[in-house]
Order: sequence, then C-alpha cells, then structure tokens
Amino acid sequence: MQTFREIDPFALDLRLFHLIRDEWMLVTAAREGRANPMTASWGGLGMIWGKPAAFIFVRESRYTHDFLDASEGFSLTFFEERYRPQLELCGERSGRELDKVEACGFTVQSALGIPYFAESNLVMLCRKMARQRIEPEGLYLPEVMAEFYADGPGGGPDYHDLYIGEIQKVLSR
Repeated sequence: MQTFREIDPFALDLRLFHLIRDEWMLVTAAREGRANPMTASWGGLGMIWGKPAAFIFVRESRYTHDFLDASEGFSLTFFEERYRPQLELCGERSGRELDKVEACGFTVQSALGIPYFAESNLVMLCRKMARQRIEPEGLYLPEVMAEFYADGPGGGPDYHDLYIGEIQKVLSR
C-alpha cells in the first residue's frame, strides 16, 4: 500500500460535489480509545474564521454524534470504489450493535490524536470549532422539513447538528 503524503489544504484539487455525494466519506471520531465511523454524503469544505474548514451534518440519534461530542476532532476519509461495501455497512449499521471498524477490516491509524483508516486514499484531520443544531425555525424550505425531518426514530423530527472542523492536516496517496 502506497504511503500517505501530507498536502496543504489549499492545494486540494477535488471534484468536491461528486466526491461527497457520489463516492461518500467516513466521518470518524474516537471516544474512550474506540473509533467509530459513519458514512456521510452531506457536507462541504470552505473557509470560516480565516481557516480552511470542513462542514459535516450528523443527526443526534446517530451513535457517531456521541463520539463527535466526546472528542476534540474528527477525520473525513475517502476511499477507492472497491471499499463501497464497507462504506455501505458504515451507513446502514450502528456502532451500538457492532464494531464497524472490525466488521470492515479497517486498520485504525492516528495523527493529532484523531483516528483515520490506513485503507483510505484521502484523509482530512479536523479540530472541532463549532456545533450548531439545525432548528425548524431556520429551515426556509417546507419540502426539506417534509422530506428529511418528518419522522425520526422516536416518532418526531431527528434534526442534524452541523459540526465545523478546522482542517489541520490533509493526507493523500
């Protein structure tokens, strides 16, 4: 397996919309020495407070939400197509019911105290900067409320929290 090389976040040349929507990513954080990944196809990159940043959206009901709240940072990892079954598992199954890292056969590595996977081909290590709940008062499109927030696991809406992370290090193959 080719080794990672560090690249400047400003040197990233990505087809970002395709990468996140179609190829997906794993959002991973650690709690009490255990890493938990979650597949995500929502998010973005940009600038805030003068820093390169990643924006991710995680529902409060997701097990990964607890890990994000307990950690100081998170990773976004992107994979080759051959890892699609593992990304599907990480999106369909909860870390409450199985160890997704073990089930996927992933190798956990760590940098800056943040877990990521040796099998990935692009890693963004992020330090948490902010978390903000998506509230119904802030949703301007009724179709968004109807399609994405009508019924959560408890019968009511299951809103996302927006996490903003400073991209501190990017690793690429």
